[in-house]
This record gives sequence, C-alpha cells and structure tokens, in this order.
Amino acid sequence: MTCKRHILVAAALTLAAPPLPVQAQQSLGNITIAQVMDAMDNAPRHDHARQVLTAYLSGIGETTGVLFRQARDSGLAPAGCQGLMSLSWEGVASALRASAPDVSEWQTTPATPIIVADMLARAGCD
Repeated sequence: MTCKRHILVAAALTLAAPPLPVQAQQSLGNITIAQVMDAMDNAPRHDHARQVLTAYLSGIGETTGVLFRQARDSGLAPAGCQGLMSLSWEGVASALRASAPDVSEWQTTPATPIIVADMLARAGCD
C-alpha cells in the first residue's frame, strides 16, 4: 500500500477517534498533535492524562484493526500485513514529531491520521 493510500485509510479511520479533554485547542473537531503531546507530557504525573491517552491510543488501535479487517474482507485492503499492528507512546511521539517537525503546526495538525498511517506502514500493510 502506498504512503498516499495509508493516509487515505488513516483519514477514513479518523472519524472513530474520541476527543481528548486537554487544554490545547481543537482544530475542526480533530484531535491535534498538540493535544496528544500535551497528554503525553502530563501522563507520567497525572492519572487522568494517562488514562485518557491510553484510551485514545487503544481506541485507535482497536478501530484500525477492525476497519482494516473489514476492508480486507471486502477486497478494499491488502490481504494482510507483514507484521503486527502496534502502538507505543514512544512510537506515536516519534511519528507525530516526524510528520510535523515545526511545533507551530501542532495546534492545527490532526494526530489520528498520522498515527494510523504510521501504524499501517510499520506493520507492512502494503
């Protein structure tokens, strides 16, 4: 699957992501990189931020897997992936930083499509 196709799949999956209740501004109803990074910064010290971040990433992972299997079964996605789909806080932070190295873009850049595209690419879902 090409990078463009990963992004299209990721964009379609964005609809399933719940909003994070953090202080960063939301952009057009999307969860922004700023919100995710804020939750990551606060997670080690605050139970609520850790729970919200865990729920957000778990929701992304589970939803991506379900939708990918449905797309595969309908012939809209590849038959399988070379590896397992997985998420980690460190991997998510790296993917977000790589996708938007300019911190000034974080307030308006949606995080979920980036996270999903990175997860699909790392799993080798071509």
